[in-house]
Parts: sequence; C-alpha cells; structure tokens
Amino acid sequence: MASATSGKITVVFDADYKAQHPILVGGVDLHLIVQQLTSAPLVGRSVGLPKAVYDLANQVFDAIADFSGRGLPQFLAVTIADRFFECFWPFWRSLSSLGFQLAASELWKQLLQCTIDWESKHAVKIHKGTPFFWLGESLIYQADIDTAFLFIFNAIEQDKSWSQTVGQPDKYKQSPAYKTATINDSKENTLYEIAVRPVRDLVSSHATDFSKSTGLVFSLNDFQSNFLDRPDLEKVVFFFVYNVYNHVQRNRFKQAPLFFENDFSKLRNLDSIFNMCLVIEEILQHKYARIRTNYYISDGVLDLAAANAWIPTGKTREETEKQFFSKLTGVDLRLDPSATVPVILSGKITYDGGPLRPELRYLLLAWHLRNYGGHNVRAQDILVQSYDRIFEWLMFALFVSIVCK
Repeated sequence: MASATSGKITVVFDADYKAQHPILVGGVDLHLIVQQLTSAPLVGRSVGLPKAVYDLANQVFDAIADFSGRGLPQFLAVTIADRFFECFWPFWRSLSSLGFQLAASELWKQLLQCTIDWESKHAVKIHKGTPFFWLGESLIYQADIDTAFLFIFNAIEQDKSWSQTVGQPDKYKQSPAYKTATINDSKENTLYEIAVRPVRDLVSSHATDFSKSTGLVFSLNDFQSNFLDRPDLEKVVFFFVYNVYNHVQRNRFKQAPLFFENDFSKLRNLDSIFNMCLVIEEILQHKYARIRTNYYISDGVLDLAAANAWIPTGKTREETEKQFFSKLTGVDLRLDPSATVPVILSGKITYDGGPLRPELRYLLLAWHLRNYGGHNVRAQDILVQSYDRIFEWLMFALFVSIVCK
C-alpha cells in the first residue's frame, strides 16, 4: 500500500493505484464525516444537504485534480471519485428503504450538480459513473423507466471512458450499469431482482415456447451467446432490454384489461411493437446487408428465407419478392393491422399450396408491423386486443433472426 496527500485529503491506494477506504480528511474517515453531515437532514420531496457537504466535495475534487497534475495514474482519480460517492450510499439507502424515493433520487441529482459545477471551473473531469447508476436505480424504484435508463446509459458511457483511459477497454463490462443493460446473470447487481431477472425470465419463457412451436432448439443460453454477448450488437442489446423492461412493467396491470382500452394504450403499444421490429430489422441488417445501403426488414426477411431454402432465390431482389408473393395466399401486408394481423395470427396463410412455415409467419408479422409503425400513428384495436400474442410472435421473429443462418 502507498498513500498520497493533497491539502487535508489523504488517500491510500494499492499497487494498481486503486483508492481504498477510508479516505482521510484532516485525519478523519470521510465516511464518518459524511455520516455526521447527513445525520439530521431536511427531508421531504427533496433533501437539504448542508453547505459543508459541497465544501467537502470540492476538497476531494481539488485533490483529484492535484493528483492528476502530479502524473499519478488516472485509475487513482477514478477510484477516489468512486470512494467519495460511496460514502453517501448508506444515507441514500436509508432514504429509499423508508419510502423517500423522490428525496433519494434528489440526493444524487444534487451531488451530480455539485460535481458538474466544479468541472465547469476546472480542466479535470470527475468520474460520475457511480452516482449516475444509483440515480438510475432510484428512478427504477419510482417506475420512471425512461429517465432511469437514461442515467444507467450515462453510467455506462462514464465507465467506457475511464476503461479506455486506463488501457482496459472492456473493463466497463464489469460494472452494474452494463450488467443491467445487458441483463447479465449477475445476482450481486443491486438491480438484478427488480430489472434484470424479470427480463431474463420473460426471454427464457418465450424461448421455450419458440422451441415447441418451431422444433428448433433454442434457449436463454443461446440468446445470451448469439445476441446479448455480441460486442457488435451492443447498442441493439441496450435498446432491446430497455424496450422489454417497459413491456414487463406495462404487464403488471394485465389483470385489469379495461385499463388499456383507450387510444393512448393503442399508440403506446404500437411504439413498443415498432421498437421490437426495429431490433429485428437491425439483426437482419447485421447478418445480411454487408455493404448494401437502404436495407429494410423486407430485404432481411427475404434474404433469411432464401438462405434457409424456404423460398427460391430470384436473379434479383425484386424477382425474389415477386416470386414469394405469387405463391403466398390469404394475406395482404399492405392493409392496416386490424385486417392483416388477425390473418397472420390465425395461421391460415398458405405458401405454394401448403401451410406457411411458422418462422415465416413470425417474420411476416414483423415485416407488416415495421412498415405500418414507421408511417402511421393511427390507433388500432388489435394492438390492445392481441398485444401479448403480437409481442410473443415478435420475440419469436427475433429468435428466428438470431438462430437461422
């Protein structure tokens, strides 16, 4: 172990320059100082932090700037910031567990604003991954999903930045923010039970049903290795997890279907469905587009079907599509979902005189809804009446896009 001192701040660090607890301020444990300063807070919808907290933050940030100026490794600066913000975790946890959720999130907002104010006057950036993640966690508890994921993704960007700086570009993948955004099976993640596990369970259930429906062997582990763990699909994975978590939260109230019989629900469901179609389209683009531009879900569906010998390949893409639709009967993808979706879900479509194979039914549903959602905001009753089945089939279409060659 070694140590460094700047002003009243003394930091102990290991051989890797990882700052250790405790950080000392004038010889006193920083944890104890923060505990004393937050022992009698003004708590309501917000939380009132004493001026001494902001003064303390500035001292720690000044020390980080000083250590960086002396040429000490950036990893030390990152971990000092982590140790500082971790001192507020017990106070935040007590606010959260007592039901002061707004005050709990306000704590991190105030600490982040204090940090940003300091950064605006200095050339040094403070690592903010820890408060970003815990603010995201607070917002998850408040069911403010969109804003929660905004800050979880902010935490990931912070973690990516310092990982690059310290020469370990994949280090950020060990962070709880990344493990949340990729539904990593890491039970020590504080968001595992509330955010990760529900999505994993849903995917696992759909994977089992998909295997029964198609006869293809597919599991959550296959989804993990062929989608969640692929670096080239990282942003698509993030978007998928965000969208499916929204779906899970929506379905908390499925026992009261009357709640969803309004035009807003129809449009909200269209947004969820459209987002899933975009994920499918992106997978197909990664698999087949190569250098082609203006590659759409229709191109991907036809390419996948031809690659698996489900349909013949024409000399041109236009010829392939023409041949496909000449043999397809019972459905018109150009009509509104109210007419087209029930036909696709019924399974009565035929191709070349026989039943259309299930994999193509799932992909046709995605093709139809992707094109409809990209050009319309009209409310459709079918998007409420058959929402769960539509979502399930879109999950199946995603699995087809992943597992088939």
